[in-house]
Amino acid sequence: MVLGAGCGSETLGTNGAGGRGPRTGAGGSGGATTAGVGGGADAVGSGGATTGGVSGGADAGGAAGSDIGSACRESSDCGGGMFYELCLPAGQTSCGICAPSACVTDTDCATDGGAPRICQPDWCGCSLQCVSGCLTDTDCGEAQSCGADHHCAGIVCDPAASGSCPVNFGCGADGRCARRACTLASDCGAATSTCLDNLCSSTTGTCQGLAL
Repeated sequence: MVLGAGCGSETLGTNGAGGRGPRTGAGGSGGATTAGVGGGADAVGSGGATTGGVSGGADAGGAAGSDIGSACRESSDCGGGMFYELCLPAGQTSCGICAPSACVTDTDCATDGGAPRICQPDWCGCSLQCVSGCLTDTDCGEAQSCGADHHCAGIVCDPAASGSCPVNFGCGADGRCARRACTLASDCGAATSTCLDNLCSSTTGTCQGLAL
């Protein structure tokens, strides 16, 4: 289970991050400098001087524009399905270099004006950070509740009962609801569903460049 930033986690299944090639096409490789294959002493084999560059592809020279900032329902809506762009929840940016962890347990986090501070993974799941804990269920995300430890967690559900979690969520083996994993919006089971950062959602996302 991968935990998100802010309060609690809501991931069911593997949280993959789709990636596509760079937005700006690189120039073709090969061409005149590519040795012929299969040609004799006086012949140019396949891939020889008459072969054009291959790595630039249809996007060589960077003729196409970027979709960054555009609304999306799934990552295939971004960059023509070819570039390093992801469909992420509005206001969320893609993961870059992981920041060093700032804590190990909640006791490592100082209180902030009396408000609880908790230690949990950032939304990328690569380091632990001190964040504000929840006080009530309204401080948590969809299908989550606030625990006595000020951590948000998925609402209780019955793994054996169909429909015990809201749309876009499934009941995990731990008996709590979590967002369904997806690749396409159609994986989520509802006509209005979206697939943001490989998780089913009911909101529209924004195309963001993949941080390197």
